[in-house]
Amino acid sequence: MYRRHFCFDMIARVLSAMAAIGCIFCALCHAHENHHSSADADLVDLVNEWVFRPNYALPRRAAHPRVGFSAADNLADPEFARDSLPLRLMGLSPTERFRNLVPTADVPRQEFTFEAWINNHVDQPVGFAAVAGGSSSPQDSGWAIAYHSFPEGQSRAVAKLVTRQGETVELACDHDRSLGFQEYWWHLVLTFDGETCRMYLNGKQQAEASVGSDGIAWPATPQFEIAAYLEQEPQMQLANLLNHARLYRRAISTKEIQQRFAEFKYDLEEGLVRPGFFHFTVSPYLNYATQHSIRVLWETDTPAAAKVEWGPTAELGNSQLLEEPKRIQEYEITDLEPQTPYFYRVTAINADQEGLSSGILTFQTAVRAEAPFRFVVIGDTETRPHINHELSKKVWGERPNFVVVLGDLTDGGKRDAKWQWSHEYFTGIAGLGGRVPFYPVPGNGEGDLYWYKRYHSLPGDESPYSFTYGNAEFFMLDSNRKAIEFPPGGRQHLWLEDKLENSRADWKFVCFHHAPFSSDEDDYGNAWLEKPNGGDDEVRQLVPLFEKYGVDVVMFGHIHSYERSRRISTTSTDKNGVLYLLCGGGGGNLEDFAPNPTNFSSKVSRGHHYVLINIENQKLDLRMHDLSGGLADVTSIDKGQAQP
Repeated sequence: MYRRHFCFDMIARVLSAMAAIGCIFCALCHAHENHHSSADADLVDLVNEWVFRPNYALPRRAAHPRVGFSAADNLADPEFARDSLPLRLMGLSPTERFRNLVPTADVPRQEFTFEAWINNHVDQPVGFAAVAGGSSSPQDSGWAIAYHSFPEGQSRAVAKLVTRQGETVELACDHDRSLGFQEYWWHLVLTFDGETCRMYLNGKQQAEASVGSDGIAWPATPQFEIAAYLEQEPQMQLANLLNHARLYRRAISTKEIQQRFAEFKYDLEEGLVRPGFFHFTVSPYLNYATQHSIRVLWETDTPAAAKVEWGPTAELGNSQLLEEPKRIQEYEITDLEPQTPYFYRVTAINADQEGLSSGILTFQTAVRAEAPFRFVVIGDTETRPHINHELSKKVWGERPNFVVVLGDLTDGGKRDAKWQWSHEYFTGIAGLGGRVPFYPVPGNGEGDLYWYKRYHSLPGDESPYSFTYGNAEFFMLDSNRKAIEFPPGGRQHLWLEDKLENSRADWKFVCFHHAPFSSDEDDYGNAWLEKPNGGDDEVRQLVPLFEKYGVDVVMFGHIHSYERSRRISTTSTDKNGVLYLLCGGGGGNLEDFAPNPTNFSSKVSRGHHYVLINIENQKLDLRMHDLSGGLADVTSIDKGQAQP
């Protein structure tokens, strides 16, 4: 038996193939001792295993490996090869193909099992197929299994086998998200015992068909490949959809399938990104930079001690040992100089004395009060780490001082859905978050604050909180509590009024998740059937405070689109009113606008995006960039300019 593990990460560039292979076997044995038991007892029957992970790193010299991952091989084609015909799925050609995944001689012919662990958290049709067949026509012999989805959460799994009599045997299973593990995960298994093929979904048999004693027809040189069909999600990779796959040379039993399903569930519930390896489930990232300090957080798959090192050069020179083993760790680096670049490294040490290093990363402390600065605003990163990553690369190109995230970091990352943090949010922003501090507010996606508070280190009780940067002050609210805490006399209403009244900042920004003003088509009444409400009445209870205390910009998400208002004043015609900025295109399923214009709106745009805001003394410049990096909106506020 041999194995390859394909993890599409930068670590493949820095580990030799031999060292990686050795690491893989050791780590797998250790993992199986812990919680992987019966289904792995017969690994002699495992032909091959593939663990797919997206290769997300910042470009050029900012790239660093997602440490703790290993790759025994890469997916490069041989120097000379004859290309095989692709399998079409739903009339579509594949967007990615990984061919010749096992040698011809090792493609199982008498019996086999194909197992896949799928995460489908997007609203566009996507799919993948695994094919064992001929190079000239993959559908005329062998077998194929495919998964594809439809809008509105419907999916279908289908398998086809060609008998020696030339007949096609088909199995199919239609399902919706209510049958998935935590809605979006599917454990799909196809078995063939020499006569009968069976399909299983999340540990339960869904279909069965007889092939007959003659068995499957095979070409002389069968090939095995896995292909992705992601035309409707252009930034998506197979690794975003297919998490794990195995090919066995026998039909594994129902009991083994159920055990495998239980093991996958355990790994997800624990947020294990690469089970069997000591790894950062969340790579080191930054929160809350001041002129003299910054906070670093990270998470490992098992409790670990850690060493944090930092300094003004890559030689570092300062260090702190955190001796108490924990999974989620944080450390505040203090006694720093203002507006100064620094280097840092986090090394985790587990109970077996294995070391795990982040590599050398960078940050800069907050600027002095009179200095210009720039920050980026994104919201609703939610379901698409592939979009988060594309935006992260564009944002990194701007070199902002920090990033504001306007809630719904996850689609539903509450206490029982840790994977939405480890497998989605932090997967997409890890590279950027390791070099630029993030300042979030919670959305309804993480409304219980369970993982939100554990994964962040922010001032005060973290919700609400405020911070000063340069000549600006930011007031960060939790609008999930808007019904109780936003009315006059409510906790956050009183907190915000006190903060605003005592603020001496030149610029005042208020950030939360839900939309006080919106031209969305159906979130606040169906605009195609009636006049919509135009926003959230419970949030609008704060508008008098914004106007009374001279708030410049109110920023929010929740609606998955972009909208910039005019400068609004509800109590006068003052041109120096409040600018309301909807910035909800960070990765969630996109939304659209009402058919008619609204009187408060100045610019609307449907698409994934980020906003860059430059502050220089009394002038603010705002630019919105779409996913391609193109400039889609621009405006400015100049407080030093005389008003008519």
